[in-house]
Amino acid sequence: MFRGGLSLGSIGFVEAFIGLVTAVLLARELGLAGLGTYSIIYAVVALGTLVGEFGMPVLVMREIASARARGAVGEIIGVTRFGLLVMAAVCLFGGASAALVVTAFAIEIPAGVARGLQFGWILIPLTALNNYISGMLLGFHLHGLGRLPEGVVRPATFLMLILAAGSYMPGSLTPAGAIQLQIAAAIASLMVSAVLLRFRPRNERDAPPIYKGRYWLKSGISLALIDGLRVIQPQLLILLTSALSTVEAVGLLRLAQRAAGLAGLGSSVVNLTIGPHVASLHALADSERLQRLATMSARIMTALVLAGIVVFAVIGVWLIDILLGAEFRPAFAPILIMLGALAVAASFGPTAMLLSMAGAENDVALGYICAICLGVAISLLLTPSFGAVGAASAAFAATCAESVYQYYRVRARLRIRSSAIGY
Repeated sequence: MFRGGLSLGSIGFVEAFIGLVTAVLLARELGLAGLGTYSIIYAVVALGTLVGEFGMPVLVMREIASARARGAVGEIIGVTRFGLLVMAAVCLFGGASAALVVTAFAIEIPAGVARGLQFGWILIPLTALNNYISGMLLGFHLHGLGRLPEGVVRPATFLMLILAAGSYMPGSLTPAGAIQLQIAAAIASLMVSAVLLRFRPRNERDAPPIYKGRYWLKSGISLALIDGLRVIQPQLLILLTSALSTVEAVGLLRLAQRAAGLAGLGSSVVNLTIGPHVASLHALADSERLQRLATMSARIMTALVLAGIVVFAVIGVWLIDILLGAEFRPAFAPILIMLGALAVAASFGPTAMLLSMAGAENDVALGYICAICLGVAISLLLTPSFGAVGAASAAFAATCAESVYQYYRVRARLRIRSSAIGY
């Protein structure tokens, strides 16, 4: 597990660096208003991707890890085929339904957003398939290979394309053009993912498939709901801010979310590393090792986030001025609030991953639903007056409620304490 965490950590560091450079270049190329428009387009694409995945990447990771622990090779073959069929069906049905709704109800979409969405629909199945292959590789405990395409290849390709566009056509990049560059990067990532599939264990490739269709479909629905709710909250805040405040406020909130995402990469690496191990330990009913794993993970996550908060609190304003310019200085407060939310979540440990890998998806989903409802209510109150700061405060309150609820569900379901202090 240490080796897997080290490889994921290295990829996470590279991803964080590339993400930071990309965010700066994209903000400079698009400007604050253009960044806001791009954020709206990407929010819609992200939501569409969640629908297209239908929870299959997490399901296939969990089921492969569990099946390997039990020596059930046939289930590995069955779940990989089942997941692909479900994703293909959902993507086709979802795309047709979305087009029908927009046409039938004559929904008016701002011109800049509409141009970006013309290409954004292509990005949805590409991203979903990339994430599915990543889930398979993580289930096989191929941690570094599982994150390589989406963690390094895609962002690096996107960065190089932005640099090329800025060099050969300075000032010409539009939000729609940025989405087209994302499509090219996703195709490159998918090509690498297809090659990496050859590294899965040979003795676990050939066996008569065993299907648990009804169980997998039920779990997939719950996991899809969890994934959707997890990502809906930040994207919903973007959309709410666009309706309740200015496009500049949307840009500031997007920067805050991006900064929080970079600061939370350590927590993401920890979650991805322990996920397959949690599934295996739960399948073996090894509560003692599961407790040690949860406590260690919470302490690592908390330490990493707190270090990021201290650094940003000291040099954040200077960093924003140097990288983005004075126009983006108001992003300091929203970023600090979002980092505080990360610290709260980290201190309670990897609760969502523990519950999901143990088959308690419904508890995770209920926690997200309560958090989203609270976040929307607070956002409606604060965003019209305080803009990005109000939206970030809503996210902080929602994260606190979600973390507390899921922590107590872990105690009830798994009989372990997942917090950093072990209580």
